[in-house]
Amino acid sequence: MVKIEEFHQDFLQTILSDSQSRGLLQSKSFFENVCEELILIGDLTNNYTEAEYSKKDIPVVYGYDYDDERKILTLLVDQFFQEEEIQTLYKKDADVKFNRLKNFFVDCINGLYTKMEEAYEHFSMAYNIYQLYHKDKIEKVKRQIVNKCTRAIYRSFKRI
Repeated sequence: MVKIEEFHQDFLQTILSDSQSRGLLQSKSFFENVCEELILIGDLTNNYTEAEYSKKDIPVVYGYDYDDERKILTLLVDQFFQEEEIQTLYKKDADVKFNRLKNFFVDCINGLYTKMEEAYEHFSMAYNIYQLYHKDKIEKVKRQIVNKCTRAIYRSFKRI
């Protein structure tokens, strides 16, 4: 059985190697790697989209996914710790991230895209969420924090 510390070191090395070979920030490489694993276990579809949106320089959402068969919208945010030692994601910090995701969803269904520049990926994300919601195509929303050790923590809520 692999110890958590060994897994942590191996995973950090994978991210470092991937980011250097592809010329990416480590946080972007991390997000992509974990999302690919979430696809393999069925938590995301192949159609997940990276679309970072920040409010007052605070990251709110990093991407989203829509499963049209199950009518599930997943909002994604990551928590990437670059430290060598394993870090803890505290409940209060997770709650803040979950609340930001929920507020983002509410803003989207109220037309947030109308206040955004069309050239950015987050415009498409906000617009698509608005359209899906108003066409009654969302039955469930999952708010998911992607992190190193637990890989994904999520909460869901029914259609508002």
